[in-house]
Amino acid sequence: MDDEGFCESKSYAIKRRQQIRVTDALENSNDNMQPTGSLNESRVESSKPVLFDKSKDQIRGKNVAVQAPEPMGIEKGSDSSSAQKRRRLEAVREELRKRVKIETSQPPLDSETNTDPPLVKNSLDELRAYFHAHKLRSRDEAERLLLIRNLRMLDFLELNMMNQHYADQLLTSIRSISSSVDRICSIAEKFKKDARTIDKELKESEELGESLAEKEKLLKELTEPIPDRVAYELQAIRYAGLANNLKAELAAQLEKAKAVDSAAKAAKAELAAQLDKVEAADSVAEAAQAEVAAQSEKVKAAQAEVAAQSEKAKAAESVTKGAQAEVAARSEKAKAAESVAKAKLAAQSEKMKAAESVAMAAQAELAAQSEKLKAAESVATAARAELAAHSQKAKAVESVVKAAEAELAAEYQKVRRPPPLNG
Repeated sequence: MDDEGFCESKSYAIKRRQQIRVTDALENSNDNMQPTGSLNESRVESSKPVLFDKSKDQIRGKNVAVQAPEPMGIEKGSDSSSAQKRRRLEAVREELRKRVKIETSQPPLDSETNTDPPLVKNSLDELRAYFHAHKLRSRDEAERLLLIRNLRMLDFLELNMMNQHYADQLLTSIRSISSSVDRICSIAEKFKKDARTIDKELKESEELGESLAEKEKLLKELTEPIPDRVAYELQAIRYAGLANNLKAELAAQLEKAKAVDSAAKAAKAELAAQLDKVEAADSVAEAAQAEVAAQSEKVKAAQAEVAAQSEKAKAAESVTKGAQAEVAARSEKAKAAESVAKAKLAAQSEKMKAAESVAMAAQAELAAQSEKLKAAESVATAARAELAAHSQKAKAVESVVKAAEAELAAEYQKVRRPPPLNG
């Protein structure tokens, strides 16, 4: 991994964390703001159960029209029948499936440019803006909780894509180091072959030196004085030519021995240099092995960190299930309030029929909310599977998870305090 690409990826991760902090601050400020107009009046009267008519939306006890929260990604319309709502919710669910499929099917990040694939980044930005806009317009706490959870899952997906990019660059570095080690080993084998060749030449030079020593001994025997002068002269005449030939051959052998000796010295020096190179190559290989071991330890640490993040995600899922149970309790309370209203308004047949129709609409709305929560669980399951596949730099997820846990706890406290019902 080159330093420039790593710095660019790191700066992009820092910018993304700053954007997440700004988004959290905006969400907190929007939670503290109170809307004006008829919605304030309806929150003041929140102790009264909300009853909806098929023709128009009403609040019991007041003729104030309040627009019900729209399903995500659907334009406003006048037809609010349960069948049409189900069709609209199915269309939104299908759109979310397509977007998530596009994000998860993208190829890994480009290691040369260190940038996200344009289609994946644009899809993530569109989904984030889409959920954030509906979270600001939503008036239902359970739907807001679902939208906030979807935003957190989008952040998880983007950070995990960055982690996959870092892991690919790390694998590329490890492969490069492995190829360098292979080249060093091949060079070391070549040096060993050269050393064996030099040893063979040294043995040949030693054998040649022994041969020259034997010839010098023979020459010395031939040149020793003979007691008999006549015999000496005859032997001198006989061996004069032989002695000259032997001297010439000896001189040639000496020159050859000197050349072989100088070649042997040069070979020894070269062998020493080659041995130094081999030792340097061994040290480089050991350093490379140590670096690979360190990278492996980092990968194991990152895997442990990812496992910890998965446990935290499971804890967040348990909190969401608690919120679902709270929504079910609110549904039971709404049913009890409906039975009390029926008992009190038994004499008013027209209002009783309207109340029954409104109760059916409320049950359909609760079923739609349950479908939304199931869809969110499926998205969370896919995000956890994707999270388990990533390996490096998951520490940035911990801060996001802590912020998400705090926000989920705040939303859960809001959801678990339902408004009192007028009995």
